[in-house]
Parts: sequence; C-alpha cells; structure tokens
Amino acid sequence: EKERVVRRSGRTNLAGSGHVSTMIRWPRFLGLGLLATSTVRAFSSPAFGSRSSSEGRTAASILQVQVQVTDIGSLQIDASSVGQSSEEAATPPPPPPLNTYPEMPEDLVHCMSASEWRQRCELAASYRIAYLHDWHENIFNHITTKLEGTSDEKDGPHFLLNDFGIGFDEITACNLLKVTLDGCVVDCNIPPERRTVNPGEGRVFKPGYVLHSAIHGSRHDVNTIWHGHDLDATAVSQTKFGILPLSQEATFTIAKGISYHPFEGSVNSLDEQSRLVANLGPTNQILMLEDHGPIVACKS
Repeated sequence: EKERVVRRSGRTNLAGSGHVSTMIRWPRFLGLGLLATSTVRAFSSPAFGSRSSSEGRTAASILQVQVQVTDIGSLQIDASSVGQSSEEAATPPPPPPLNTYPEMPEDLVHCMSASEWRQRCELAASYRIAYLHDWHENIFNHITTKLEGTSDEKDGPHFLLNDFGIGFDEITACNLLKVTLDGCVVDCNIPPERRTVNPGEGRVFKPGYVLHSAIHGSRHDVNTIWHGHDLDATAVSQTKFGILPLSQEATFTIAKGISYHPFEGSVNSLDEQSRLVANLGPTNQILMLEDHGPIVACKS
C-alpha cells in the first residue's frame, strides 16, 4: 500500500497505511515509548542494562524487575536485580509471573469492577516503570488508560489519570483518578485511608486532560496513551528534521507511522484538540509535539 505523506510545519508526516511487518511486535505502549526515544539513549539506559558484554549485562535484565501491588492497593518495585551480572545475581529466586496482580481487597469490591482493579494495577505499575527509566518530570507528564466497558456510559468513555501533585514513584492503584472526557472526576467511593499520599477528591491537571481526552474521545482503537518530556525525545522534537532513520529502532518507529504537531503552547486550550487529533491521524501511534515532547497512543 502507498504511504500517505502530509506536509505540516515544514515537516513530513508519515501517516502509515496500517500495514505492519509480522516480525515487529509491540507488546505494550511503553515499548513504543522506548522506540520513540531510542534514537539517542533509551536502549543503553542503565535500567535495561548495557548491550556491552564487558559490563556483563543484557537487555533481558529488565525482566528481573519485580512488581508487586500490596493488599492496600499501593505498589512497590524491587529494582535491585536490574542490570546485575550473572555473578552478582547468583541464584535468585524465580520472579513472579508477569502481569499478575493480587485479588481486589474486600473493601474495594463496592467501589469498582474486577476489570477496573486490574487496569488500575497495570497503570500503577506502568507509572513506576516509567519512573525507573526517568520518563517523568517530577509531578508532570501523564499515562492514561481507557476503562473497559465505559464507552457506552452517558459521559463515557472514562479513563484513569494520575492525580496532580503525586510523583510517578508514588502512584498506586487507589490514588489514580477516574475522569470523564470533560475532565470531571468520577467518584469511586474509595476509602480515604487508601488515598493517604494526596487526600481528598484529587486534582485533574488541565493540559493532561485536554491532550489525553482528545485522543481517547476520537481514536476508538486507542486504549492507552503516554506523554512525557524525556530529555532525548524532547530534543528530537526541537529539531527541524525530527526522527531520522539512522538506527534500526528509529527505522522501525518511522515504519510504524509517526506524525508531528506544531507547538501551540502547553495544551491548555480545547480548541487545539481537533488539530492535535487531525495531525495524529487515523492510524499512527506516535505524535511528536514540536518543541514539547512525544505522545504514544496504543491499544494496550
């Protein structure tokens, strides 16, 4: 299929045809976030382990990260084994199964469905992993996920968003906010003792809501969105040429489809939503906000 090329702001938007080689698999939205930044640094991040055999580390060492959601809905990550050599690791106990979380506590059964609890755990884990990779800016930046079964709600779909004022390393399953496309917090009646980091109803940061709600409301194939100000990816967004096919990972990213959106400020205006969605296009999963940072929008 032919590739649709759109010129915007002196850049070339490559709106992919939707065809993806079967050899490329994108297991999670963080994988695309990694590709968006890997043209400069991401794959050599200490959290992934150097590819140099002399350092005795492998990229697979990230799989040794153990994620555990405690019985009170908070989340802890043991990163002590990340990047260790085989000698350092000795004979560690086998890691727990990936993508498994504890049963929902009894006092939360009346607050949410089992699927929402699972999605809250997954998103909290994603925030903590992003923190390990320094994909955050103190209390700013956002990762959101659309809640299953809410698209038919009167004010749906609903999505989960971090409470403004909480760091990525403080995100738990219970202090995530459920919000509407209009940025209103949906009360889940979560017991206040489970929201000790930032008590109260919670605060929605407007730029995060404006950006994420625009995509959640228009791209029905997208369930999870990540936007950050990673130093290297932001540096690429400040260039006139954007991401160049100078590495295997960059080539994969471009082949997947990447778009650009001109800088209009800190995304506070609802008027910008339609232009942002139009520039992302109907199939692309990466949008570089010029002079701002990347957006990655995926199914999971």
